[in-house]
This record gives sequence, C-alpha cells and structure tokens, in this order.
Amino acid sequence: MENNKMPTVGTGEISPIVQMAMSKDIDTDKLEKLMDLQDKYEKKEAEKEFFKSFANFKKKPLSIVKKSKVHFESAKGVTDYNYTSLSDIVDVVGPELALNGLAISWLPEQSKEGIKVTAILSHINGHTTTATLTAPPDTSGGKNSVQGVGSTITYLERYTTLALLGLSTKEDDKDGVQPERKEDLITTEQLDNLKNVISNNSRDTTELSEAICAVLKIDDLSKIKQSEFQNVIMRASK
Repeated sequence: MENNKMPTVGTGEISPIVQMAMSKDIDTDKLEKLMDLQDKYEKKEAEKEFFKSFANFKKKPLSIVKKSKVHFESAKGVTDYNYTSLSDIVDVVGPELALNGLAISWLPEQSKEGIKVTAILSHINGHTTTATLTAPPDTSGGKNSVQGVGSTITYLERYTTLALLGLSTKEDDKDGVQPERKEDLITTEQLDNLKNVISNNSRDTTELSEAICAVLKIDDLSKIKQSEFQNVIMRASK
C-alpha cells in the first residue's frame, strides 16, 4: 500500500507546498523558485532551533578546571603553568551539547601563514557556526616539527572551542581550598638597597642579615616579599 503521508518541512524531503505545486503541473522556473523559498525557510527555521538549543545549553553553568600541568627547562628558563586539555573540555561540554542536539568538531589546515583550526558547532537540524584561530607551529620544549604542528593544533582546538561556546577555564581549587597566591619577591634593586642599609648599620652585618631571615623564616634576603620590604628597611636602619 502506498504511503501518502506528507513529509514535514526541515527533514530534507519535499515540502507540502512544493508537492502541491508539482501536482498542478507548474512549470520548471516556478518550481525552482518555490524550492528556493523552501530552502531559505528551512535554513531560517534551523537557525532558530540552533539558537534555542544553544541558549538551553548555556543555562547550565559548566566548570572547566585546569587539571593538566606543563613544566620544563630550556635555554630561556623554566616554563611552568597549568592548563585544560582538550579531552578535559570535551568531557565537560560533550554530554551537555549532545543533550541539546549540538556537536562540536574541528577542521585543521596548514599553509605558509601557519596552522589554522576552525571549530564547528553543529545542530541536529543542520545549522552551524564556526570560530577560527591561526598560529605558528609550537617549537617550545624541544619539540620536533611534527610534534610542533600537533601541539599547535590541539592548542587551537582548545581555544576555538572555548571561544565558540563562550566558556572559560579556572584553576583547580583543591576541593574548595583556594590555592595559595604567590606574592612577588623584592627586586634586585630593592635587595641592593637593603644590603646597603644593613652595611651602614653599626651592628654586625652578617648577624643582622641572619636575624632578618630568621624572623621572616626565609633562608636568603632575596626571598623577602614585596609587602614586607618597607618594614624590613625600617627595622634594618635602626
């Protein structure tokens, strides 16, 4: 038995309007115009559904924590920082995107200008939006050329994803305990100034330096914090 059920708009099948036009033997030019109108209508409806789904996705606050760590030494010094890996981001956003009919993918390209990565956010009804970033290969940490390309691709995938979804990352709070803030230490100029004050003091300079370190619980004057500097200068000058 033939199925006469009319297909719905947005399925990619012929709409009832076009079916009706075809049944009345409308000429090809008019039919093409009707199909073009159908296409525009479906794209507009898909766009509306995309923004509804994305708004629903944004209703739930997502916590993306910097769990991964980079630490290496090179001729330029020590590199040490925390970051969020691509898998950490996807683990958080992937299920929530899927619940709202959304999915994210990436398109990497390489040219003379550098490595370009485009993140693509797609909706189940067909609408997509993108974010693109370009950067040179990452040569840090003694990477070879292939590793440098791979590192840049994953880096750009992370940041295009965050940009496209309007998300940011945060430091790991260690189960609610805020990480200790590392306060800046005194500068070389401040250290020299302190040493001059100590040397001009009538007391033994070594004894005074050791006394300051003992009070502040440090092993060297260079480890004095900025917030402590003025107080130390005042005491050393007495």
